[in-house]
Amino acid sequence: MEKSKKLRELLLDNIDFFKYSGGAGTTPPGPDTEFFAFDHLGKAEQLLVSFTDARAEPLIECAAEISFAVDCQLDTFLYAGNLLETVAKHGFKLKDKLEFIHSVGVFDYRLLQRLTSYRDRIEKEIQNPKIEDIEIYFDIATVFVSTLQSAIIALLSREVSFQTYLYHDFESTLTSTYDKEEIKVEFTWFDSDHSKQTLAATFAEMNVFCYFLKSHILLNQKTFNNLEYIKRKLSIVS
Repeated sequence: MEKSKKLRELLLDNIDFFKYSGGAGTTPPGPDTEFFAFDHLGKAEQLLVSFTDARAEPLIECAAEISFAVDCQLDTFLYAGNLLETVAKHGFKLKDKLEFIHSVGVFDYRLLQRLTSYRDRIEKEIQNPKIEDIEIYFDIATVFVSTLQSAIIALLSREVSFQTYLYHDFESTLTSTYDKEEIKVEFTWFDSDHSKQTLAATFAEMNVFCYFLKSHILLNQKTFNNLEYIKRKLSIVS
């Protein structure tokens, strides 16, 4: 927790002066799957459009496709960060994966609660699902999948660097690095006096790692996201 607070202080004290200076990333082979999340959502949408009151089977199949989409996108996100095997070794179930997604700042907790609430409700009433519940479940799942898609792109960035300028003079450099082999996020701060500060977190430090990974993802979004939103998310240390 102490490292998280140090990183929070470092970022919030300087982020107003950050100017993007470079980055590096890779596009690894995709997961070994025949269908991706948007494929499942596409099937679910077709079933919703063609639904009539005559038969419940299309709704049951639709609910299954929506759940497949959520599960698939969760695993794709974890795969992109080379975290899939790690969370499996730690015995992560669906609830644990969703909590992790929230902890790294990718998805709103209230919407996650609604997602799981509708999923649980539909699974309990799977033989007689309500079209209204399925439609809401589909809408929330679509937001979930789309939000994770942008986070997946951010995870593909191994490194992002910023320089700070005060009164047009170079002051310092911050580099955020996500090492997918070691499952480690590292922030390196080079000050104008040539001093160096390094803060790092591994998966073994779960809460700290989540904050560090959240910060890495947010910094990768800095050039196309609202700064106040990013600062608000960075201010939260769980």
